Parts: sequence; C-alpha cells; structure tokens
Amino acid sequence: PKKILPEDIEELEKVVGCSINKEAYDFLKQYSGAEPELNMFYFTKNELSSIREINTIPEIIEYYKMIDYEIDKLDPFMIPITFDQGGNQIYLSLREGSAIYFLEHETADIYKVANSIHDFLQMIIPDNFDLEPS
Repeated sequence: PKKILPEDIEELEKVVGCSINKEAYDFLKQYSGAEPELNMFYFTKNELSSIREINTIPEIIEYYKMIDYEIDKLDPFMIPITFDQGGNQIYLSLREGSAIYFLEHETADIYKVANSIHDFLQMIIPDNFDLEPS
C-alpha cells in the first residue's frame, strides 16, 4: 500500500466536494495502491468480476476528473477505487457511507454490490478456485 498524506485527502475532498468519511478513509489508508490476493466478487447473483490494484488517491482524483457523472448516471459523490480486468469500474459512494457500486462500462448498467466497504471486503473470494467438479 502507498502512504496517504493529509494533503492527499484534502485534495480529494476538494475535488469531490465532500468530506471523506472514516470508513472510506480507513479503507484508503490501508489499501491504497495494494493489489489484493483475493480478488473475485459477484456483482450480480450469477456474474463474477475481479478487482485489480486499489487506486491511489492521485489516481482516484485523475479518474474522477475524467468521468462524466451525468452520462454514466452516477452520483458525483462516488469515487473510483479500482477497475476489473475488463475495464469496468468499482466505486465507493461517499453519500451512502461507503456503499460499493459496479459500473459495467459497455452497457452503463450500475449494480450496487455491497452496503459498505466492509461488506464488500467480506465478499471477495480467491480467483484460483477450481470450477470443475471433483
């Protein structure tokens, strides 16, 4: 993980226009720049996705500025925390505490994956499991 400086959080708050809540701050402090070992999750009942490296604060700010929140029908208090292997974005909602959303970039469909970052972290499963029956 990359060290987070107070000025990084201040800059993110300035760009997004709201304060970063404790749960989001704790997540970013612990995981910013980290690549999780366990990285698969279901974004619907039957559809799996994966996460890559967790964005650093400068990356979140850079991606945030590139997103057209109106076109993608996203709340402007959602910050992009990571991408999956296909380029779909995973967002943390600052308006809803730390709810996690998945944006399917080809269809612009938005799925609420978890009510909190804590719940989301509990959902992640290893990507090396055997899909063949034993």
